[in-house]
Amino acid sequence: MTKHTLITSCIVAAAAALAALGIWLFQTPSPASNEPPARLEQPSQASEPTATDGRQNSPETPETQGTQATVPEAPAPEDPVLSTAQIAELDTAARDFVISYHRRSFEDPSASSWLTNALTNCTPEFAAELTTRFSGDGGLQWTRYVEGRSTTEARILRTQPGRTEEYPTGKMTMIVDYTVTTQSQDPMVAAANTPYVRTVELVRVGDSWKAASLSNLSGEPTA
Repeated sequence: MTKHTLITSCIVAAAAALAALGIWLFQTPSPASNEPPARLEQPSQASEPTATDGRQNSPETPETQGTQATVPEAPAPEDPVLSTAQIAELDTAARDFVISYHRRSFEDPSASSWLTNALTNCTPEFAAELTTRFSGDGGLQWTRYVEGRSTTEARILRTQPGRTEEYPTGKMTMIVDYTVTTQSQDPMVAAANTPYVRTVELVRVGDSWKAASLSNLSGEPTA
């Protein structure tokens, strides 16, 4: 082997060795670092809704989903239930007024005797109203009424309390179903049963109930 050939062989062998060293270094993993391996990024979670004042809302449930919280309304106060004795007291007051309001007799001292009796069952205000409305001597009608020996009376068929919500404040309305009949020897004065359904407003005066108004069931005042 010549000297030139030997040098060439050495160079080739050195090149091959260097190439093998480079491949080994490239394939060998680097030493582990002291830092922990990076964690996989977790998918971001949607932030929970918050109230307008910054507080976190509670999660919706099937019962609350799609609904809005509302403040429950206070129950309306119920009308008081009247006792049997209270109803009887109101019934008596309504009957006494209606009967005295319609009762007439040819034996009365005057045409306004009925009014005097009715006023005892009225409030002072209603008594003044009736006195203004019906003051007078009755005129020829009263004369004819007496000559026919006439009598008029109301017959109560039924009474019924109205709404009782104002009862504790001393007010009450009674519905009165009744008829009025006039018997007379004068056929032009006599009148068969005339039906009425009216409301009597009662007001507590002292320890009793008095009529404060009389109106038709429709609310129209009576004559």
